[in-house]
Amino acid sequence: MKAVRYIIFFAFGVLAIEMHSQGDALLHLDRPHYLPGQIIYYSISSNYNLPDTCVLGVTLVHDAKKIDLHYLLWLKGYASGCFQLPFDIPGGIYSLQADVYMRKSGEKVNIINAPFTVLSGSISTAESPAVVTFDAPQENTTIKIHWDGTARVRDILPCTVKIENGQINDPVSISIKEKNFYGHTSVHRQSFYLSDESLLQMIPIKGKRTFLNNKPREDAFLFITNPADLSFSFNWVDADGDFYVRFPLFYSKTGLFFVDNGGNDIDVSLSPPLVLNPGSTNVVASPGAKRSIISYNERKKIYELFSGLEETVVTEEVSQVAVPIPDYVVDVQDFSVRGKLVDLLKEITTPLKFRKLKSDTYTAKILREVLDLKYFYDSDPLFFINGIATRDFNYLANLPLQDLKSLEIYASLQTIRSLKLVDIGGVVAIETMDPLFSIPEEIRLPGIEVQGLQIPIRYPVTVNTSSPGPQIKSLLFWQPNGKLDTNGTYVFDLPCSDDLSTFVIEVVHHPSQTVNHTEIKIEYHD
Repeated sequence: MKAVRYIIFFAFGVLAIEMHSQGDALLHLDRPHYLPGQIIYYSISSNYNLPDTCVLGVTLVHDAKKIDLHYLLWLKGYASGCFQLPFDIPGGIYSLQADVYMRKSGEKVNIINAPFTVLSGSISTAESPAVVTFDAPQENTTIKIHWDGTARVRDILPCTVKIENGQINDPVSISIKEKNFYGHTSVHRQSFYLSDESLLQMIPIKGKRTFLNNKPREDAFLFITNPADLSFSFNWVDADGDFYVRFPLFYSKTGLFFVDNGGNDIDVSLSPPLVLNPGSTNVVASPGAKRSIISYNERKKIYELFSGLEETVVTEEVSQVAVPIPDYVVDVQDFSVRGKLVDLLKEITTPLKFRKLKSDTYTAKILREVLDLKYFYDSDPLFFINGIATRDFNYLANLPLQDLKSLEIYASLQTIRSLKLVDIGGVVAIETMDPLFSIPEEIRLPGIEVQGLQIPIRYPVTVNTSSPGPQIKSLLFWQPNGKLDTNGTYVFDLPCSDDLSTFVIEVVHHPSQTVNHTEIKIEYHD
């Protein structure tokens, strides 16, 4: 890692000095090219000391457009994930773009942008841009790959990777793929520069707020909330409506809601991600690429068939964030009161109160208690009905009691502070008897599905030797996060497929960013 200084001189001396550090990132793909419907597995490492749990945004890009995006946590020098390719995508050059984010500004810095090819349709060997070829790394003899016995159909073959001077818990990435179909490596390197600013460890959410009412309170800040775990985050909005909010971590694509603390009627849109053109792309139809094309045209139907049948992503279980405990819980069906929600709240004691302003027009307030004295919060409460946010108090007051299951009320000052709320006078979560009940679109607060962390994948990815169906796959084995033991070795079992072919074993030692290859052939049983 190198330190680089940029110095700006003026006639009266030095104006500013900005320091950047250089690092190198390495991307290991399970395969150098893919068929529609296959899964792209990858691992990323860097010799730059990126802090643990900083967020890495990984974008699948084609034709300068985002195809998919997810976030990963950077842990102990590397990260790994996958993308499922649709069956109907066009062939061509794609890329994986991995970025880290500046904590203060949310600006992203690209650490690697690796091109690869998706093959589709009949491809002629005369077409030069057929397959992206990666620069073949020098094989590193400090990485030894060994197995005992002969690889035979449906056998489990013990294999060992030995790294000279490897340290305990060093991560290694292993790909075993069909040789003729994948005639070259799938390792990509790139240098990058980072400033000394700290990196983001939350989900970056950028977008634009637009006022829909005539006389808005323009200095109002913007809340974002996740109803699934009642997490909140907020920030000021720029004069032009742009906002940047650092949001607590969550998994998968989740519906988030936007709350304007000035009571403005607003619309919200997210900023499209900035995508880059692929980096140094080598699309020369080298002999290795031509061999891949010939093999592809011969075997594509087989691989297409068995990719569709066998390639599925298996995820790990993740612990859910605990939802805060409410101050009051009302089991609506325990009461004999009939009518509307406002009628029930007149009969029982809770901190939630509806006030009638005029005929069929209500406001809602929540009480807090301080030194045995009760006060209404100045700000309006926020309601969730089956996880959908609203502040339409007329609609809420008139909810039929027979449709309601429970109310959870978050009212105490201590609870409000723990939720990190400002200018939101309490929270009420309503559950209905019918879990599919949904409130009308026109009374919902603005909501957008936002991609969070990818759920961790279960590794290794292998063939299923116990399956009665044929096991013919171009990818035999993928393990992006094997850990060395105290002897600098990693031992794994290789399930052999039904494919009587030669496979390339590619091993990447992430801390040293070194690579080595060997070949293994699957044979019939005698």
